Amino acid sequence: MLYRPSEIARELGIEQRHIYGRLIPSGMPHSKDRNGSIWIHGPELAAWIRTLTKKRVPLADGEAYCLRCRKPSGIVDGKRVKHGAL
Repeated sequence: MLYRPSEIARELGIEQRHIYGRLIPSGMPHSKDRNGSIWIHGPELAAWIRTLTKKRVPLADGEAYCLRCRKPSGIVDGKRVKHGAL
């Protein structure tokens, strides 16, 4: 079944602008009709989301995932710690 971005946003509990601004540019499967309207195929979206969740990195106790270096990093006193030039 095909869904509008507004329907997917409501179902996922996110804002519609997040779909247009982040998810579609990140590769979310969609198609456009001849009027330029975006349609999202439910099963394709579900498969795409499953591929994203498989990329999770397991974390040990006392670790967090660093969004900048994209690796697990140790937590020191629960404070933000800067390493290197980043």
